[in-house]
Amino acid sequence: MAERVLLVDDDGDFRRLCERVLTGAGYAVDGVSNAAAGIAMFGQNAYDIVITDIIMPAMDGVELIKALRGVGRAFKAVAMSGGSERLPASSGLRLSRAIGVDAVLYKPFRPSELIAALAKLSLAPVVEQRAAERLKAVD
Repeated sequence: MAERVLLVDDDGDFRRLCERVLTGAGYAVDGVSNAAAGIAMFGQNAYDIVITDIIMPAMDGVELIKALRGVGRAFKAVAMSGGSERLPASSGLRLSRAIGVDAVLYKPFRPSELIAALAKLSLAPVVEQRAAERLKAVD
């Protein structure tokens, strides 16, 4: 079964490129343009990996990851950023590491770097936590 990925990025062209790369690598991908849509998708589906841009309007990627972690379901988080005038990429990504991001990517990156980052993420702890959650629900 393909690993499920939620991809959140307000740059439509970049998001669609990442979707094609990930789908071609065998991942099942849902791409959305903002954090609110990401929260809605996360509520409807189980994802193994959430990839989010850090700098987005309304709710940024750090706030998104914190909100999703609050749901209590296990997933691996990947933060990506090219920075902005207000926040260099390194600052945003350092902040995202502080909230438990599993991998970071600096934009622009090569498709092979995206695939390599996801390949390094071991999903065994996610699978174990999901199994524990199911067992707890049965008890």
